[in-house]
Amino acid sequence: MSKRNKFTVVFLLIFTMLFRNVQVFAQSSLKDYVYFSTVRSLLKVKDLAPDYNKKGKYSRFGRNYDGGYVMFDDFDSNSIAYSFGIADDDSWESSIANKGIDVFMYDPTIKGLPNQNSKFHFEKLGITGSKRACNMRTMNEFILRNGHKGKKNLILKMDVEGAEWDFLNEVSEETLNQFSQIVLELHWFDDRRLFDDIISGLEKLNKTHQIVHVHANNCVGVNYCFGLMMPQVIEVTCLRKSSYKFVDSNKNFPTELDLPNNPGAAEINLGFWNEEPAVATYKNVGDTSKLATREKTIVGAINELYRKLISL
Repeated sequence: MSKRNKFTVVFLLIFTMLFRNVQVFAQSSLKDYVYFSTVRSLLKVKDLAPDYNKKGKYSRFGRNYDGGYVMFDDFDSNSIAYSFGIADDDSWESSIANKGIDVFMYDPTIKGLPNQNSKFHFEKLGITGSKRACNMRTMNEFILRNGHKGKKNLILKMDVEGAEWDFLNEVSEETLNQFSQIVLELHWFDDRRLFDDIISGLEKLNKTHQIVHVHANNCVGVNYCFGLMMPQVIEVTCLRKSSYKFVDSNKNFPTELDLPNNPGAAEINLGFWNEEPAVATYKNVGDTSKLATREKTIVGAINELYRKLISL
């Protein structure tokens, strides 16, 4: 074999290895970017229309740092609260109970509550959607057993370490519409196994509720893809669309009411959260045929280049 042929073979081997890595990178990075940009679009914030600011104000409920949430305080004593995920902190529940509101509290991981309050109603049970277990119930089952079917004055707080996606994908729009306000800690946006559930869960939530506040949990990290930021865990406050009117928002987050979940670490600056991604992407990541077409175009171009080099 001539030196020229040997050089050609070595070059092709090296190029083949690089080519395969580029294929994987192109496919993986494209999926991540489309996923992140779609999630960001589903987490867009709006402000309350000015008239509603006369009826209430944004306040922090719960303790400083982890366990406290920003909500729109227009509650009255006729409201009914549901809280999932207590652990050793019932400060949010205490803040709500101090307004004369009964709080139905659930956590299958603790034996009892850290504190007692006449407004607290606790059961050692957890929330689920399609995943069944003896100590788990669906939201509809909880509402039925508590006699709250059809009530429209419910409030929801949920911090259940990723189980919220199963809940959101199973719960009906009718049941979601019973909650005038929802605060959720949304977990694991970087977990590829959850991508489909996250998109469909956020689409469901957007049908009935509007996000009005976001805050990144700094106990965990942030992922980037082509400059697009996506925190791994985000807290969101949502108001029922049928009960309020909204206008476009130019807010920067965090706000003066926010505090870092971990006081020993820097707050995650989300900035102008509604800012559009630098590159436009299709609206619905659920349409996998569009993603497949885009991937085939990129990978097809690389394959064609590879074939031309081999034929030299």
